[in-house]
Amino acid sequence: MKKIVLLALTAIGFLSISCKEEKKDENTENKKAPVKENFYVEITAQAAKKDDFAVYYTEDGTIEFKPEKALWRGIAANKEETMVIDFPADIIPTHIRLDLGLNKEQDSVTISKIKIGYLDNAIEIKGSQFFDYFVIDNQFKTTVDPSKATITFIKNGTEYKTPYYYPRQELVNKIKQITAGLKATN
Repeated sequence: MKKIVLLALTAIGFLSISCKEEKKDENTENKKAPVKENFYVEITAQAAKKDDFAVYYTEDGTIEFKPEKALWRGIAANKEETMVIDFPADIIPTHIRLDLGLNKEQDSVTISKIKIGYLDNAIEIKGSQFFDYFVIDNQFKTTVDPSKATITFIKNGTEYKTPYYYPRQELVNKIKQITAGLKATN
């Protein structure tokens, strides 16, 4: 009789544990990150000095970037952070340009990744992949560290010029995929 009672208690114990596990799984599924309903750009970077970055955009398929179509975010000094640049809900860009800082005393800026997304579609660009998606501009000095997957923009000469980068066709195609609801692949 003791064996039957012990067996029954063991079975009840297993059943209650497995039910708890199922409830945990249900709760984690319900806690998924909410889907953003706007276009966004996230830049994970570190600047030697406090600065401001901008994402310029166009909606007409051109690269005629204008100051009134720019979104700005600040970055602290000497600490890696992710700047989230949320576009207004009614803005879906066709092209974007990155401007990496206004601070004339800036020494360097290191980017480890850029994420560009819309709804539940996104592309993540490692810093070392930067020039796969943005046009190289030789007036700005850069170093790529493949082992850390980063790109660093360095002061070239005595005066720091704001590095700005236009999109390559590859990025324009990815933005089209993202905003058309197609899953973008890196």
